[in-house]
Amino acid sequence: MIRLFIAVIALLFLAILFVSSTTPTGKRSHDTAAEGKAVIPGSPQKQYTAEESKAIPESAKKQRETGFVSLVRDGDSIVIKTAAGAEHELRLAGIDAPELHQSFGPEAKDYLCSLVPRGTEVSVEITETDKYNRGIAFVRAGTVDLNYAMVTNGLAWSHVKFDRDHRFRKPQHEAREARRGLWVDPDPTPPWNWKKDHPRE
Repeated sequence: MIRLFIAVIALLFLAILFVSSTTPTGKRSHDTAAEGKAVIPGSPQKQYTAEESKAIPESAKKQRETGFVSLVRDGDSIVIKTAAGAEHELRLAGIDAPELHQSFGPEAKDYLCSLVPRGTEVSVEITETDKYNRGIAFVRAGTVDLNYAMVTNGLAWSHVKFDRDHRFRKPQHEAREARRGLWVDPDPTPPWNWKKDHPRE
């Protein structure tokens, strides 16, 4: 009788062990970690890979400012002052106007002055900084795109090296065909070549 009682108790114990081992449980946090996924408390966050980071638009890296023209240096360089009082030396991006001592250099400066007299409010998009610490910028005064206006009126070249997306090639071609500005000369000297022959001017 005692042996029968002990056998029943042993069977019950084994049955309890069997049931507990087959009951489903929630996935443990270390199981998730083992799958290579970070366990982050709270709301999920987007994690970027190195390749995804490269896909961030270039426009997000550009510096945008508004300010007022305080000086026009020549046909492609201006100085602006922001409302906060900061000054920015700017070089119009993608174009190259004649040097001041070059043919049509004074005319280019005068025309840019007429577009943005001192105190004119402008919006600028600075894409980079050159070796002279000038911001290389696309500049607008209201609806007027200064970079484009200088080229389409024959007072600046599309720069062979820095007009990277060729946006000024077409207006240059049109200005040349119409013989506007410096294109009255059938073979004008680009400023990058002129400077080689006049290093001190």
